[in-house]
This record gives sequence, C-alpha cells and structure tokens, in this order.
Amino acid sequence: MNKIVKTATAETRKHYNTPQVRNTIQRVALLLGDNEYSRWLVGDNTGWYNYNQKMKTAYSALRLHYDKVTHNFRTLHYTLSYFNPQLFQFNFNKESFEGQDDGKITSKQNVHSYTFGIDIDTIDLANGHGANIHDTDVKQAVEAMARYFVADLNIYCPNSINCLYSGGGIYVMVHHKVFDEYLSSFTDNGVIEYKDHVDILTDALNSYITAIQEKFYTEFPEYRTKVKADSINGAKRVFKTIFSIHKKHPYVVIPLDQNNLVIDFQKATIPLSKEVLSSGEAWYQEYDSGEEFMEMLKPYFSAAEEKQVKQIRMENNTNGIVLVSENPYIKMEEYPPCVQNIFNLQTCGAGATRALAFIAAFLGQVGYPQEEAFTIWTALADKWHASKSNIFESWYQKMNCPGCRKLREKGAGYPSIDISNLNVCKPDGKCYLRDFSNPVYYTDHKQYIEKLKRDIFL
Repeated sequence: MNKIVKTATAETRKHYNTPQVRNTIQRVALLLGDNEYSRWLVGDNTGWYNYNQKMKTAYSALRLHYDKVTHNFRTLHYTLSYFNPQLFQFNFNKESFEGQDDGKITSKQNVHSYTFGIDIDTIDLANGHGANIHDTDVKQAVEAMARYFVADLNIYCPNSINCLYSGGGIYVMVHHKVFDEYLSSFTDNGVIEYKDHVDILTDALNSYITAIQEKFYTEFPEYRTKVKADSINGAKRVFKTIFSIHKKHPYVVIPLDQNNLVIDFQKATIPLSKEVLSSGEAWYQEYDSGEEFMEMLKPYFSAAEEKQVKQIRMENNTNGIVLVSENPYIKMEEYPPCVQNIFNLQTCGAGATRALAFIAAFLGQVGYPQEEAFTIWTALADKWHASKSNIFESWYQKMNCPGCRKLREKGAGYPSIDISNLNVCKPDGKCYLRDFSNPVYYTDHKQYIEKLKRDIFL
C-alpha cells in the first residue's frame, strides 16, 4: 500500500467542508441519474488512487471519496472526463491489466462525457508556470489570451463557456453537453474503436487550441514570452476543481465573468465571500446544442482521425506496446548524457523538432507525469523558439523512445528521429554497461532487464 503524504491542514479541511463549497464541487463533478457518472478526483498531483487491501481504485466524487481526498490533500483536482461507474470499481493493480498500458485503455473506454479545457498559464522559465501572475504585464497577457479564446468560442457556443481563475492563470472550459452527441453516436469503421474516438476528440480540441493560440501570438507578439495555452486535453487530463486551493499560492479557484475577464486576487482569498460562493452555484449550469461548434471543428476532426488511423496501423505493426516505467524517473541526474545535454542546449536550430520528439518519447517511457513533463518540454521548446505543434501529443507515451543506434544515425528528417547533428551523444560508463541499447534502459534498470529477457526467450 502506498503511503499518503498528507498536505491538508485544518484550514483547508474547513474550507472543503463548507456546504456551498462541497455542494458546488460535487455538482460539477457528478452526473446523477440512472447511473452515477463522475469525474475522477485527484488529491494534489499524487492522490489518484484509493488503496484498500489488494484493491487500487479511482476516487469518484461521491461524498465518501470526497471526504477522504479533502481530508488528506490541500489541492483538489478532477478529470475533464466524466467516467462510467464501472471505472470506479476497477482494480488498477498491475496484475489486473493482462498486458494493457497501466489502465489508459480502460480509462478511455469508460469516458462517458468530456469537458473541453483550455489551461491558460504564465511562462516563467525560472520559477515555474503561474509563479509570476502578480506581474502586471503577465497578468494582462493571461487575461488577454483568455478573452481571445472566449471571443472565438462565443461565435459557436456562447452559453457553454465557463471561466475560472486557476490560482496561477485562467481556465476556459466548454460544457460537456456540447460533445455528448459525438461520444454517444460514433460509428465503428472497422479500424477505430471507442477509445480511439476519445483520442480523436481530444486531439481535435488540442489542435484548435494550437491554432487559436498562434492567431493570438500573431496579433499580440509582445505576449508570446509571457503566456501560453496548454494543448494536452486527454481522457485523464485534470484541472483543479472549482473552489480548490492552489498547491503553492494562497488562492482558491473561483469563477470569472466571461464578459469581464479580470483576475481579482482578493476575491480568491480564503475565506471566500458570500458573493463568490454564490457565483459558484450559478457556474457550469447552461449549455448550447453544440452543432455550430462541432461544425467548425470538422477540419480538426478530419486531421485527428487521419492521424489516429495511421497511428493504429503503426501500432498494429509493432504490437502497439509502449513500455512505461513502473516508478517515475524525474531527476535529471538519472538521465543519460544525451538527454542531459539536450536540456542544456541554449539553441538547437536544425533538428529541434526531432530532438523534441525524442525528449517527449523519453519522458513518457520513464514515467514522468504528463502535466509536469509537458511543462519542462514546453520550456525547452520555448528556449529554442521551436515549433511545438502536435509533437508532444504524438510522442509522449504514444511512441517508444528510439534506440541509441537509430539516434546516432542520420535519418531523412522528421518524423524519422535522430540527434546525429546535435553533438550531444557523449557516452559514459553506464552507456557501455547498457550496451548502447536505449536511453530509457540507461535510466530504468528494470526495463533493461525485461528487454534482456525478451531477447533470450522470445
């Protein structure tokens, strides 16, 4: 059983037990009816699972789990997905999977509804995203980008937009009802399964974010180094819940008026005023049919479906297995020289796309948590002023990290991956011990042993 590191305090527990806070969070996190569909509650960045004897289960938003998570953790997250009730009875222990990739497939297959989330955050390479939100020009940049997204969404689904101050930036969210028809009426064309339709939906939404962000940067180039919108929607993507307490900053996630997107730090301070608590009761209540928004997204869906079909065929040719470390490796000193040297490059030039794809695949396989991996990966791309379009989403835990030989051999260019021109392959003694096999095996000895077993017995 994993030991829980408790971060909750008497003050945070009192806050989460306030009836208006608890009722609002549960209302937004649950779809009650004949079935109890729920978002997956997550405490801080680590509290994904409830451990009970040999069972390892996801936390739903029902009162018993809500009380347990808020008793242990300071910050409360939930997934953008609403899941079928079966998911919360599923045992996520390794032995339950029979070869599946740690429950990702099971999670996707159980997505019932999905809220579109745009996480608008500050860029601060020194102190981490959100740390500089008090800088006037940075705060204005965050508000400006949020207004830009809202203005575009207003054309297609004006009643479905919901905004929050996230504690370090702004969340812009589109009501799940907009996408219900898509998820409930997909057609099986013989190649694409339900889980793939979930990926197509989130990939299309991510491409939309990237496109609108680039338009914003074109119109407001002065904000390019101050604000960004994360394009990492996915079945298990989490946002802080409404009325969650930020993990570092002394603020609560509170509703913002989409017609007047201005962050008010005082309003977000505990204890929350009656006015703010009442705004939570009205938040995430209305929605549109979604037809106009879905019509606008058609080109993004077409591109995402084409990509998904290619990915499926490629996976079928390689047994579709992306091996991920059981325990995450997040310390730079655990990584091979090539990876460390890439992170130390101040500029990259030709080969940046290939290097970024390699780093995304590597971070995915060594188990670096997705949100944090995306943050350091984005910081690297921003440092190089490199294009980021669809690279992380295509490689992080989607593709196996290339082996050392392939990385050292000059290829034909992206999507073929090599780092031959970067002069970063500087082998040390451990590289020799791993027989120059793969950067992942340098970091994760257990994966290397499993590789040797496969070579001997398969």
